[in-house]
Amino acid sequence: MTAPLPTARRVLEATSTAATLMAGYSEEDHSRLRPLLGSSRFGGAFGYNPFTLYRAGAVSSPNALVLGKIGNGKSALVKSYLARMLANGFPALVIDPKGEYGPLAEHFGEGAVSLMRGGEGVNPFVPPSACDTSTALEFNCEMAERAIQALAGRPATSLEGASVRSVLSALGDEVAFLPLRRGLVALDERGGPPGWLGRYSRGSLAEAVAALDRLLDSGLVSAGRRTGSLASRLGKGIVAVDLSAAFGSTLYSLAATMVLASVRALQLQPGSPRLVVAVDEIWALAEDPETARWLRSYWKLSRALGISNLGVTHRLSDLRQVAGPTTTALLQDSETVVAFAMELSDAAEFCRERGLPPDLARTISRLSKGSALWQFGKSLCLVDHRLTATERILCDTDGRLRGENQADARLGGEGGGR
Repeated sequence: MTAPLPTARRVLEATSTAATLMAGYSEEDHSRLRPLLGSSRFGGAFGYNPFTLYRAGAVSSPNALVLGKIGNGKSALVKSYLARMLANGFPALVIDPKGEYGPLAEHFGEGAVSLMRGGEGVNPFVPPSACDTSTALEFNCEMAERAIQALAGRPATSLEGASVRSVLSALGDEVAFLPLRRGLVALDERGGPPGWLGRYSRGSLAEAVAALDRLLDSGLVSAGRRTGSLASRLGKGIVAVDLSAAFGSTLYSLAATMVLASVRALQLQPGSPRLVVAVDEIWALAEDPETARWLRSYWKLSRALGISNLGVTHRLSDLRQVAGPTTTALLQDSETVVAFAMELSDAAEFCRERGLPPDLARTISRLSKGSALWQFGKSLCLVDHRLTATERILCDTDGRLRGENQADARLGGEGGGR
């Protein structure tokens, strides 16, 4: 009687068979790409670099999504990937909703940027000198109106929108939230924006001013033109922006948007480096419909900014529940998807969305910890990721559960567990 095949071999054979049955897909050699991330079950080392692939025309988008259940290695891959991309000349920024990327940022940068806890705020506004003046004004009006909406609990009125546009257009390169607030107060005293045809009475902008006051008091944004720690650190290593003080609150999506918009403004400056931006728990950023729409626009624009985005979530249904149609848009604008082990139903949904054979869902559901299916361009690879000793310390937080010493347990995020 023939002995049953080992699980790893069954997974290998199932995946290889699925790949060969898929028209247009090939088991290409990725061993020459840097950085190397592990080994392919199809043979040889596996490397991945979105900028190299984009330049070669192998992918049309440098953005990626990482999916999978807790405890299967998502965080370990993301952290090691960021470290290895940095070693190859590509700095990174992480939207860190739970404060778990600090050790990585300290080891490969200047530590975490802590917002809303006494740290320096960010400035999401684009100086008109950085790009086309009308484009900068549109970006800046969008951010100001989003702030008013989030903090006033309603969309900005047409009067507020016209007033914001009037003040921002007059600020020039000194654009920031405190000058905007001062300008709105002065405009209110003068009787509203020039050319305003509607009815106006003094105090009509009071609610918008109060919203900006709450934003400035939060510590999230800077009072002046300076962009604080983010501007001085971006491009010099791995920067983790700690938003744990806002995670789980109604302010979180605005906070993350402000940070990403600040990155956009800085990347529009001449000489900005190509950058990897990782957004952990991206489903939380998509909870608000307006934020979800803004995120899609940012995701698409990033190619022009030299940014490769990396979104991390547990499953597509998490995104779909909060973002709806934006989930499909993010998938379309993220040519690379990395699928770790997930429930069979989630794997089946993933295969449907990505045009993969239904039989491949069972293979994905059986993947072992640290292994994932990579799909990008015309490539489909099953990869076993490898960590260095240093990366293992920085990425692994299962130590406390395993009874290891507390110093080791403090060092990472959910890392070894995600």
